[in-house]
Order: sequence, then C-alpha cells, then structure tokens
Amino acid sequence: MSPRLRRAGSPWRLLVHEPGPDGTSHHVTNRPTYGGSALPDTDRRQTHVLEATEFDELAVGRWLHVEQMEADRWWMNIGGVTVWIEADRDGRPRNIAITGPAVHDTAAPECTYELNWNQPVPPQPPNAEA
Repeated sequence: MSPRLRRAGSPWRLLVHEPGPDGTSHHVTNRPTYGGSALPDTDRRQTHVLEATEFDELAVGRWLHVEQMEADRWWMNIGGVTVWIEADRDGRPRNIAITGPAVHDTAAPECTYELNWNQPVPPQPPNAEA
C-alpha cells in the first residue's frame, strides 16, 4: 500500500457556545457551506471559515481526545476506551477497532463502563407475524 499524502479539504465543523442565556454560538468550519447550506451570521451566531484546512486534533477535558494519525487513520480515546478508525479517500469509515480500558489506557477512576452492541435485525416479509 502506497502512503497517501495529507491533503486539505475533507469537510469538518466545530460548534462552541459562549456561556449564558444570550451566548453566541460559533461555527468553525473549512467550508462556507456545510451540508449544502450556510447559516447567516446573527448577533448570536457567528461562522468562522478556515478554508483549505484539515481537522487534526480535538481534546475536551480529560475524557475525550481525537487525533488524526495518518491521512486515512484516526485515533480516539474516550475515558480510557480507545477507537482506531481507518477511512477511505472520501472520509467514510473502512475499518473500526475498539479496545476497552487496560489495553491501551487505564480505566477512568470511579467510571462505569458499559457496552451495548445491537446486531441488525433482518428485514421481515410484509405479511410476517411478529
């Protein structure tokens, strides 16, 4: 597999709010329109466009860390649970690996971990009984 060059352009968006009942929401993105629409700026909504940029890293408190490791590979740690994601050239997930605490990180103190993994339900014929 040949290495891929990092290239700016994958769509990304970040939303943050100023505290208080009248706080301004800040939409930070690399595209003036995200998802096909643009939100007009108002007194309580501002859009900050950073064109030709690529999202690289996000850290929130001491419980969430997301980082791009290679052009098509992302690493995420959520309270001690590690998630590796490989994406195709269009940003769709191709492979996801999840490991619990004690494999790559330690469990967060006083945190309860729960895993619910629901299998898809096959479609039922139109007149099938439940």
